[in-house]
Amino acid sequence: MDQSLKEPSISIIIPVKNGIATIRQCLDAIYSQTLIKSSEVIIIDSGSTDGTLDIISQYPVRLVQIPPEDFNHGTTRNYGVSLAKGDYIMMTVQDAIASDDYWLETMHSHFSDDNVAGVCGMQMIQKLQSINPFEWTRTVNPPRIRAYQFKNISNYNALSANKKREICGWDNVNSMYRKSVLTSYPFEPVKFGEDIRWAISILKEGYKIIYDPHAKVAHYHPFDKNSEFHRKYIEIAQDDILLELKSKRVPLLRSFVMLLYKAYKWRINPKWMFTQIHRWLIYNQAHKQYIIAKRNHSKHEIIKQLFI
Repeated sequence: MDQSLKEPSISIIIPVKNGIATIRQCLDAIYSQTLIKSSEVIIIDSGSTDGTLDIISQYPVRLVQIPPEDFNHGTTRNYGVSLAKGDYIMMTVQDAIASDDYWLETMHSHFSDDNVAGVCGMQMIQKLQSINPFEWTRTVNPPRIRAYQFKNISNYNALSANKKREICGWDNVNSMYRKSVLTSYPFEPVKFGEDIRWAISILKEGYKIIYDPHAKVAHYHPFDKNSEFHRKYIEIAQDDILLELKSKRVPLLRSFVMLLYKAYKWRINPKWMFTQIHRWLIYNQAHKQYIIAKRNHSKHEIIKQLFI
């Protein structure tokens, strides 16, 4: 980058709680960025007890602590924005690791277009022995730059549910915002899905959003049956309520045949096959429970229970 040009002022906001396993990698990657000298890092900790704060103290971050019960995906991030000095807001998480030193620079390059309200980067899954090999090839984001803008809200409303899901698959694991827009259109005070809700609302306001797969972070959730069920249940409900996208059960027989083929072709340890099958069973269980919830509760009741 031409150092004679004025560098942007970026505020990087990271909600944290008990992130000792990854927070050092996360911060090391951030402090290696080409634009770090004109950036600030704001960490909002909601009750870490595992030594995370000791690691954070080794970096020149701005640490803010809140009670665990006050954490909310929407309001906590809005609080971070209110503290930010930068013209651009970078949202990420404690277990996301920037893939190169140009992560911030790549994101910021799109804001020369005044219509751009935000840029969402790509999440990738590292090929590590500790990560399920069947997840290595899972497509998290399409590998091309995509820009979306609707001058007329009716054009957005006319889209299919699947297309809306593609366009609004926004994620605060790896997203940069124009602060002036984010201040005018803050995140909703919800427990989950503040990022997707923001993307929907900002598109309806006529702004442009961009997805850039060149701005990558490594991000992966290890399998845990309890959190897996909760996450999948929320995703199914969110797709239905926000995007009118009806999720389908995993076809177990067909999926199992494909799983066997991949396991043989890639010579994968059988233990990962059982993990993958367990994932599918949990997804189908979450799908079943959501269908039951829809029969017994109104849409408003489900929204209140899950998101507010």
